[in-house]
Amino acid sequence: MKNPYKIYRFTRIGISLLFLACAGMAFSGFSRIADVLLKMQFGPALMKCFAAFSAGALACVLSIALITILFGRFYCSFFCPFGILQDFFGWISRRKAKTVPDFRKTRYVIGGISFGMLIAGWTVPFLFLDPYSNFGRIVGAFTAGGFLPLLLIAALAFWKKRIYCTTVCPVGMLLGLLAKHSLFRLHIAEENCVKCGICAGFCPSGCIDSSKGTLDNERCVRCMNCLAECRTHAIHFSMPNFREKAENAKNTEKASLPVDQSRRAFLINGTVLLAGLAAGIVLAKTGMNK
Repeated sequence: MKNPYKIYRFTRIGISLLFLACAGMAFSGFSRIADVLLKMQFGPALMKCFAAFSAGALACVLSIALITILFGRFYCSFFCPFGILQDFFGWISRRKAKTVPDFRKTRYVIGGISFGMLIAGWTVPFLFLDPYSNFGRIVGAFTAGGFLPLLLIAALAFWKKRIYCTTVCPVGMLLGLLAKHSLFRLHIAEENCVKCGICAGFCPSGCIDSSKGTLDNERCVRCMNCLAECRTHAIHFSMPNFREKAENAKNTEKASLPVDQSRRAFLINGTVLLAGLAAGIVLAKTGMNK
């Protein structure tokens, strides 16, 4: 039986390439396209909400946030030109993807400091890491300042595909927090999974551990490559399954220990994120007072 998700992947690739071309044109002087794309970009809209509030910017932020809460980080695969560019470099490299450790604390520290400074009125750090702004610098790579982000993102994409999106990007950090408990998530059905590792080899986020049968929805950018490549149809995109919860609850040893670990991880990660926010606010205030 043909995998219906292959059609979805080809559609996603087509839309993302079209959007990448439009974004390139926008930074090359096509003002009308630039105006439209800016209204669809999470980072610039969020900065505008803090710097000079506008209803349009708030509507953009809330719309993308709502889509992420419902379906996950589709924004990162369809509408973020910086992320799409990383997919292109990853495709050129032809390297098989591998499971990447979850650098959650690093992600929360970088994101916390960036958002803390943004809240305090200093946009420079967030602007420096914002994916849409970095794509603009890459399009202007004929100037000396533009080559650094181009070389850096190419090297990262050749090395670990979308590690920038899952570890460094503050927009990705925030959307990941929303996507972690999204209404529709990706699941690996243990009864169908044969631990072949094909899905992990096609995952640009490195968020699939096929040996354990786990998939991290917080880091997943919804490229759906795993769905398109899974030969046993073990991966599903759906609402959380109550049957899965019942099966997990049967094992009392596993039912008690992960709860304690998850609570501990939640407290630690929450503390790290709040500390990053506080540090960002302090740094911004200190820097602005000089």
